[in-house]
Amino acid sequence: MSRYINNSMKFWKRSLKESVSCGKQPHPNPLQACTESSECVGEGTGCSSIASRLLAELAEVLARPKFDVILSRSNSSREQMLAHMRMLAEVIDAPPLAKPVCRDPDDDAVLALALASQADVIISGDDDLLVLSSFEGIPILNPAMALQQVMNSS
Repeated sequence: MSRYINNSMKFWKRSLKESVSCGKQPHPNPLQACTESSECVGEGTGCSSIASRLLAELAEVLARPKFDVILSRSNSSREQMLAHMRMLAEVIDAPPLAKPVCRDPDDDAVLALALASQADVIISGDDDLLVLSSFEGIPILNPAMALQQVMNSS
């Protein structure tokens, strides 16, 4: 089973906002789209880990008024969305790194999470992470590269 860290808020926001699901037909239900997007990245056999701070950031994003229509259309609530994310990903609070690695110190938490969860890949749209290309042998890929890797391996 693959274990991945999805630090790409853009990936989750896109899944929720546009209700996309990895190139399949769009869903009117963002919960289902988010699940299928996550399964697509993890080939349906992967396991995702997420830091508590990323869940908090997602909660802030979902609190924006522009998501009211999407949530209403899907008969979902913000609480249901966050609960669903907790089901999709193991929430881990990793100890901090011994020394800073990233240009942006906030991104060190993602690297610490990858180590603590023994991740196989880090998925991120953050240039401060992507510039590293890997950390402790863990590749750092943008969402498109991660998806391409999954498509090539199947």
